[in-house]
Amino acid sequence: MNYRHAFHAGNFADVVKHAVLVRFLLHLRAKPAPFRVIDTTPAPVAPICAARKRAAAWSGATESAAS
Repeated sequence: MNYRHAFHAGNFADVVKHAVLVRFLLHLRAKPAPFRVIDTTPAPVAPICAARKRAAAWSGATESAAS
């Protein structure tokens, strides 16, 4: 299967996948037990850092708190 994320990102299935993932993580956060998330998808570091900066700016948090 040839999956190109740059081509498929943002389609209906991708949006639903991310919505389900967020709901799942929120459910885990509501529980008292700790959990660990391991991202097995290799991604370039620069976009991740940029996404953290955008998230920190959006939430009003400082950059050090988003790290």
